[in-house]
Amino acid sequence: MGDYLSYCEIVGVTEDCPIRCRDVKDQLFLDLAQSGKADLLVTGDDDLLALAGQMAFLIETPETYRRRISGDRRNP
Repeated sequence: MGDYLSYCEIVGVTEDCPIRCRDVKDQLFLDLAQSGKADLLVTGDDDLLALAGQMAFLIETPETYRRRISGDRRNP
C-alpha cells in the first residue's frame, strides 16, 4: 500500500487559492494545490469539478485522468 510514498511530497498551505469553492470544506484542496504548485487535481467532487478551467492547474475526474494518461481517446 505504501509503495507510492516515495513519490509523494508533503505540502502545507502557504497560499490561498484566489478562486473560492462553493463548498468551504473543499477549499483546503484548492489551497493545497495552489501552495504546492500542482499541475493537476484529480477528484470526483462536483464542487471542485465545477471549477475546472478556472485554475492555474487542471481539475479532472479519475476517469478523465486515466484516459488521458493511457492515451485512450474514446469519449466517456
